This record gives sequence, structure tokens and C-alpha cells, in this order.
Amino acid sequence: MAADGTGQRRLTARTDAKEEADPVWSPDGKTVAYLAEDGAERHLVIHDVATGAERDATPEGARDSDPCFSPDGTWIVVARADIRGTGEDHELWAVPAGTDKAPLQLTAGGGTEGLPRWTP
Repeated sequence: MAADGTGQRRLTARTDAKEEADPVWSPDGKTVAYLAEDGAERHLVIHDVATGAERDATPEGARDSDPCFSPDGTWIVVARADIRGTGEDHELWAVPAGTDKAPLQLTAGGGTEGLPRWTP
């Protein structure tokens, strides 16, 4: 939408999610990432604003939270839990904003990591 609130347009048209939450914009403003929740799963969805193309970046059986873009916009860090286990242990994952790289697990072990943020 325009700065004055006119020209609004709906960004998503999902019908399969119970909730869409926690949107974060890429530094260049071309991409928005958000969480789409369905039951116990919460998936990171990466949305190209110009084309409307979306990519689900979360594997089945996982629950993502707290997305945050890297300063250069090439990665999104999330806290990810495996809902097939207790669902209480979160690990930090770096998810590529594009499709040219594989996700990277950043932490491992007991405990709960959350609210990840990048520093320059």
C-alpha cells in the first residue's frame, strides 16, 4: 500500500492455514517471510512480492518460529522444533531465502533457542 494507506492489496490468499503470523520483510523489500500455522505445524513461507510466488521452507513435522532476515537478505534464521518429539527443544536454523542453498542447522543439543537475530 501507499504510505497514506491507499492502494492496499492482499499479500496472501492461503486457504489451508489456520493462521498467518510474524511477517518479516527482506532488507530490499522484495520478499516477505511469514509463518503459516496448520495444527501443530508452523511453516516458514517465503513470498516474492512482485510475482506472488511462494515457497514453503519448513520440512514436514517441524514447527518454526521467530523468523529474521540476514542483513544481506540471503538467509532467514528461525527457531525450529521437531513436533514428532516433545516439541520443546528448539534449534536455530539458517534457511536460504533463495533456492540455491540447503538449510543449515546452527545449534544442536538440549535446551531451547529462540528469538534469533542477526548482527552486522
